[in-house]
Formats: sequence, C-alpha cells, structure tokens
Amino acid sequence: MKKILFLLFTLGVTLSARAEDLAVSGAWARPTVEGQGASGVFMTIRSTSGARVVAVHSSVAAVAQVHEMVMNGPVMTMHALSALELPPQKSVVLSPGGMHIMLQDLKRQLRLGEHFQVVLDVIGADSQSRQHYIEVEVRNSAPDGP
Repeated sequence: MKKILFLLFTLGVTLSARAEDLAVSGAWARPTVEGQGASGVFMTIRSTSGARVVAVHSSVAAVAQVHEMVMNGPVMTMHALSALELPPQKSVVLSPGGMHIMLQDLKRQLRLGEHFQVVLDVIGADSQSRQHYIEVEVRNSAPDGP
C-alpha cells in the first residue's frame, strides 16, 4: 500500500510539473464596437521544455487562430499558422503587428475592462496534449505598455 501511495504521489508531482511547464503573462485583447467582427489577443508565452500550440478556442468567437503578420515589400499580410512553436526556455511574444491570436466572427462586443477565456491546445515536448485556460482582459493597450 505504501508503494502505491508513493507512486500516486510521485505521479501527481510529475503531472503538476508538466502542467506548470507553460507560463502565460500579460494576456489582453482590444475592445470592439458593436457589430465589429474581429479582434486580436496578445500575450507572452514561455515553455520550460518546449511545446507547440496547435489550436485555439474561445467562447466569444466562432473562429480563433494564431496569425502572423509579415511585411512583403510595402504590403503587410496576415496568415494563420498551423502551429505556434514554443522553443524551450524562450518567451514567445504575441503582439500587435506580429504574431497574435485572431478572434473572428465575434459572438458579442468585447467591452473595455471585461475578462474572457481563451483555451490553448498545446502539445508538450513529451508529445502529450493539454489544454491551457488563459484569462484575457479587454484593454486599450498591453498591461505593462503605454
């Protein structure tokens, strides 16, 4: 019985450490006006051992995707990424004008000061799939920005 309890305790600690492998900070989204169909979500994501974000969901939008904006000469283009790579021990910044989460077909207006959830489907370095629930604040600018 002691061996089983020890094994369960050890497994619990391991699962807890894996769940803490991903750290998200500064999650925010821009407010919208009535009838606006899209908004961006921004944050900083850091993975201890490396991971990939393979899908994004939110109850406030019919479609949520990780997008990248790039300059092609004088023209800025945007496209969805099939996955967002999170290299080990490096922060990946999702920001206006760069990579971001695009919420499309919004189901309602995003009002200044409210909070909503975004779910990241992540595959860790151990090939295990996990969901990470992120609380997003609707703001005019980044929490630590101007």
